[in-house]
Amino acid sequence: MGIMLLHALLLFGPTTQGAAPVKSEVLVCTQAVNGECKKNETAIPLGTDDIYATWVTNTPPKRGSTLVGTLIAEDVGAALPSGSRILDKEFKADVLNTLGGLAKHFTLKLHFNKPNPAWPAGWYRVEITQDGTLVGTGRYQVQGPKATVPLVQLGLCEQNPAKDCADVKTAFKTDTPALLAIARFSTPPKAGSKVTTKWIAVDVGKAAPPNTLIDQTVMDVTEQNRNVAKDHRFTVSGQLTRPTKGWPPGHYKVDWTLDGQPLGMSEFQVR
Repeated sequence: MGIMLLHALLLFGPTTQGAAPVKSEVLVCTQAVNGECKKNETAIPLGTDDIYATWVTNTPPKRGSTLVGTLIAEDVGAALPSGSRILDKEFKADVLNTLGGLAKHFTLKLHFNKPNPAWPAGWYRVEITQDGTLVGTGRYQVQGPKATVPLVQLGLCEQNPAKDCADVKTAFKTDTPALLAIARFSTPPKAGSKVTTKWIAVDVGKAAPPNTLIDQTVMDVTEQNRNVAKDHRFTVSGQLTRPTKGWPPGHYKVDWTLDGQPLGMSEFQVR
């Protein structure tokens, strides 16, 4: 698909020479001002040409530090293996791009050109590392064709007797017994489809590597189970029980896909 022909342009804003920057968000966008994202876009329309990413820190790197911007395809179905590194660009913080320490922030700008013929639909991640330490992360989804996404609502909550979630909860305690994820469809998927629910530990420190797949369930859509009563929704649920030692604090997410096409994501924290 020509993905490896992508290139990125990384530009450095004025900076001072300081300590290693703290971890911060990477903004992703389709419209940049002088190459810089001013707002974050987590949903990128299918067919988008250029994608930009921007990392800004108020604790600039020291001269001589190595900065690497990496674009990763977290899950793009059959187009690439999960976790494929599409692009790495390395730059040095040197006397030229630090400008002698005249300012108090440091900006890293990335520009990714569309591969041939297009960006595969799915989930992507942009990572910034400094001297091997992860200092910035941004995630976004290239959306699939709307016709393949008959989704009406996502839910995430603590497991309860009703086995339902009215909305999405974004924070849970480490001793929560079980979590429940719900996907409700406005129209049932066609028979033979597969709906996949993935539970992923995005960042839980030393408890597991970044973006560890904890568990996944696959529901086969049949003629029998897609025939729902009037005024009801076709629903897919997934449950995850607490580990023996409790949930490691950190950042998690639930991903839903239909036949490999992204449906949506719910991110949550355990603390």
